Amino acid sequence: TAKLAEAEPVTTGTAATIESGTQVTATNGDIVVNANEDLEFDVKMGGIAAGFVGVGASIGISSLSSNVSATAGGNLNAGGQVTVKSKLDEDADVLSIAGGAGFVGLGAAVVVVSDDSTNEARILNSASVNRASAVNVTATSDQSVSGKTIGVTVGAVGAGASFIKVDVDGSTDATIGSNVNIGTTDSVGSVNVTASSTIDADASVFALAGGAAAFSFNFAFVDVNPTVSAGIGANSHVVADGNVSIQSITNHDADGKVFSVSTGGAAFGASWVDVKVRPTVDTYIGANAIVEAGGTIALLSLHNRDAVTLAPLTTTWTYLGNEGAPTSVTVNRGARAYGEAPAVGGIVASGNVVTATSRADVETRVDAGARLKAGNDVKVEARTVNDARVRAQAESLSFASFGGILATAKSEGVTRAHLDGNVKNASDTAAAANNVSVRAQTLDVAASEGRTTNGSIGSSATDTVAKSLVTPTIEASIGSGS
Repeated sequence: TAKLAEAEPVTTGTAATIESGTQVTATNGDIVVNANEDLEFDVKMGGIAAGFVGVGASIGISSLSSNVSATAGGNLNAGGQVTVKSKLDEDADVLSIAGGAGFVGLGAAVVVVSDDSTNEARILNSASVNRASAVNVTATSDQSVSGKTIGVTVGAVGAGASFIKVDVDGSTDATIGSNVNIGTTDSVGSVNVTASSTIDADASVFALAGGAAAFSFNFAFVDVNPTVSAGIGANSHVVADGNVSIQSITNHDADGKVFSVSTGGAAFGASWVDVKVRPTVDTYIGANAIVEAGGTIALLSLHNRDAVTLAPLTTTWTYLGNEGAPTSVTVNRGARAYGEAPAVGGIVASGNVVTATSRADVETRVDAGARLKAGNDVKVEARTVNDARVRAQAESLSFASFGGILATAKSEGVTRAHLDGNVKNASDTAAAANNVSVRAQTLDVAASEGRTTNGSIGSSATDTVAKSLVTPTIEASIGSGS
């Protein structure tokens, strides 16, 4: 018998659901709940003006809020697999161009992109699933968010400003809810719960200001701050003939850069680049839950590591090298900030503040009161890579130059693995696994470089400070009552 609910979805967006209280039986087949959203967002804008006073401005503010939900409740019985899966695929690209020319040339280019999209796959509270060959709950998010500005101002007085802010937060969750029974009447083959989030965020500023007096002020901010979780809720009971796998996987990269050129009789510029990668990742079995597996019970949280080899994930970083030629290097995925500020003039003054922070807060946990029983091993692991890199450069050719660089890279991740439940049989008299391992592993890198090249033929005063800070927190523990 099958009774499919037709009520309004719980999520405004893309939703697929089998509501609580529903009975679905697929005697020889699969039960699949699938929600899939693909968003393409591409905006280009510009403002150019010329005259005695030329004022050009281009401002774009975008807010993305996709919501994808796949949920299943009630009583589900299948001869094949029971699958609840959601997928979010986003590509957003915003470009702003501004130019001003005249005796007084003024320009401003602004891009703000905020993405708080959510993606959820969930077996609802108090549901039951039996007889399935496998139970799969998967939420997959793939987001690419990019903001770019190009600003040019020319005049006897040329003044320009560029501002980019890219924020990506939101959530990706794959969960089996509280008070859920899986395989308790007729055991299931295996259970897989996986939340996977891939984010590429980029902010890029190019600015040129020229005139007898030239002023340029440029800002690029990137913040990647989502929550990603996979777990089995409190008081649930899962019985599987094979393996039970719970995984939260994040693959996050953020890149912010400013290239600002100032030229004039007097040239003044300031740049600020601030890039952060700081997701919250949680993989868990909740309090008083019971999980019994004929194979292995594995809980795994990964940040910027390959899901198969566990090796650090890498990317290519391109910047202008010491000789002024483009340089590409392979680095770990993480947070990168780059500021380049060449200036030519009679009097040149510039300031360049560039900061990158990599701080993933990652936890894998089995809560107190939970009981695990495995025919093979029990694994509770958290493995992370927190990589922050900064490069700040300023070159000047002038009669007199003044300036400063502050380059700061911070790697300060939190990696924790805790087993506070117990691995024992129902009577609490004997161990219930071949091996039990609790592991926390992290690779933390902070690298900063600041470089000032001064071609002044007169007076000069510059100060360059580069700081690399590595302050990780890493914990692995088995509770006293386990």
